[in-house]
Amino acid sequence: MLNQIVLKNSLRDIYKHETELELFDLFKAMMVRKEPKFASLFDMFLEPQRSARKLDINECYGVCNRAKAFIDDKLPWFELASYDLLDFVTPVAFQGMMAISTGMNGEIINNRFTTDINYKLEYLHLAILPLQNKTAVITIVDKSNERIKQFVFFLQTAPSATRLEVLNRMLFMYAEDYFFSKQLKDKTIKSLELVAQMLQDAGTVKGYENQALAREIRDYDLRRDIAIPNLLTKEYEVIKC
Repeated sequence: MLNQIVLKNSLRDIYKHETELELFDLFKAMMVRKEPKFASLFDMFLEPQRSARKLDINECYGVCNRAKAFIDDKLPWFELASYDLLDFVTPVAFQGMMAISTGMNGEIINNRFTTDINYKLEYLHLAILPLQNKTAVITIVDKSNERIKQFVFFLQTAPSATRLEVLNRMLFMYAEDYFFSKQLKDKTIKSLELVAQMLQDAGTVKGYENQALAREIRDYDLRRDIAIPNLLTKEYEVIKC
């Protein structure tokens, strides 16, 4: 089951990043057609983004191939990092993979701006699965990853309430394709929209990778004091009509 979740996540992200690459190219072609002298300027700003997406795609194919190779194995390549079964239905559902920047002690887990071709991203897979009367919250990691192990230790040892608060924070810091219940109040949705505006995807230009990493570490610090509604608490549970 774990490998199946990981396989689905990686396939979806491959499609997402391939589409982003095509959009970059279409945008550049459209703008250069109107103003040819901007070609070099677009290369300066877009090439780092294209390179990052190519890295993402290669990484996702690696995850996909490992999950597929061990899909029926009794000793899967991926392991359960944490599992919470909540006794209520959450107003949010999600399944995806995240290359989180830092852990709970400020340690760098992923440097998305590195130019090292041998650098490998380390992903955390998160699933928030509302059921009929409960919600399963699952995290999965590649058991061979090293940089993320300290964060996995936090997930496995933290009290459930603390762990869920951090996972909720990660969801709205790193993801964008979650699903909300119709019962979620407009006030809460507006609060989450404000958080999304504060945490726009970090970008960079050639020669400024270190500055971009420092900015991302600051903005995506899981210890940062940001008021994010915690949809994994009973306060926001979905009530059956």
